[in-house]
Amino acid sequence: MHALGMLPAKSVAGWRIFMCAMGGCMNLRQIEAFRSVMRLGSMTAAAEVLFTSQPNISRLIAQLELSTGLTLFKRAGVRLIPTQEGQAFFQEVERAYVGLDSLKLSAKNIRNLGTGRLRVAAVPSTGLSMIPQVLKTFTESRPELTVSLHVNSSPTVEQWVKSQFCDVGIVVHPGDVDSDQIELLSEVAAVCVLPAAHPLARRKQITFTDLEGETFVSLCHGDGTRALVDGLFEQAGVERVMTVEAQYSAINCEMVALGMGITLAHPLVARDYRHRDIVIRPFVPQILFPTYVMAECGCIAAAPLLGDATYAACLAAGRQFFLPEDGTGVDVVRADEVVCRGAVEHDSAGGDQRATVGDHAHREADREAARQERRLEVFGGAGATHPF
Repeated sequence: MHALGMLPAKSVAGWRIFMCAMGGCMNLRQIEAFRSVMRLGSMTAAAEVLFTSQPNISRLIAQLELSTGLTLFKRAGVRLIPTQEGQAFFQEVERAYVGLDSLKLSAKNIRNLGTGRLRVAAVPSTGLSMIPQVLKTFTESRPELTVSLHVNSSPTVEQWVKSQFCDVGIVVHPGDVDSDQIELLSEVAAVCVLPAAHPLARRKQITFTDLEGETFVSLCHGDGTRALVDGLFEQAGVERVMTVEAQYSAINCEMVALGMGITLAHPLVARDYRHRDIVIRPFVPQILFPTYVMAECGCIAAAPLLGDATYAACLAAGRQFFLPEDGTGVDVVRADEVVCRGAVEHDSAGGDQRATVGDHAHREADREAARQERRLEVFGGAGATHPF
């Protein structure tokens, strides 16, 4: 039986404390001393590379033998000869160091965007349409970067980023998030999606009162966008017939194509159904759907670049996807109705002040300058790492 097994519990605990006090607990310094002696062949050489003395190396080796219970060397005069136990233990130490070296290399590669996993979470309005397009371009220039995309509700995406389950999150209704961890990407005007055969499809635009008594396909209760839309209809005094609801706007657009009702949707979602038996009309007064990007500080280096790529895609969407005519015969919300970072304002009387295309470009340049200035303030310089 091992000597410790013959001692009562209190004595065993005391013996372990004594061993630690005498150097009996194995530590990295002892391993470094042992590895250097094995690689260089002498304690003197090991002491030189570790910037210590030969007696200190001897003491560290003795402590390691005590803590492991192994005889690592045989003494032959001033020479140390590794035992079989010492050789076997050295092989295990080398395996451990190979693993550490691999981790160091991986960390360097991740910092330099050479390899690594970027975990992206997004709400369905962007995660099922725009984000895959962003990721296609993003990964083509970073072939060694692995990206995983998760789609869920805005509160869930926010929680995933806060818990660092995901590195970057695209949300629409942020909750309690620090201002330096979230940034507004865009605001776009909701569009009305109708069955092509519906009488309202002949109109150039749809208003609240047009939908009085109409069958409406809605998002599920608890969704932030659902709450926003319901509140505005209630303020307008308009009652809809609510017979069906779904978790995602894409499902709602599919049900509209099947003739099950009318819906309001994010333009990015609606445009994916232009080939179906639907029409898309501007909805007035505008209901703005915001999109935010969020990330925790300390995220991997690819996260800020993906945030910038998503921002650029939002701007491109405003100029490319929402033109008056897109070649399919479907009227889509006009380019000047796409509100990127708040281009449409309201006067004190509640009237709509619509920006012209030229005004929009000028305002967008001002906002981009302010955005970069805020980054410098928050993250301390143009070369600083920022969370998005």
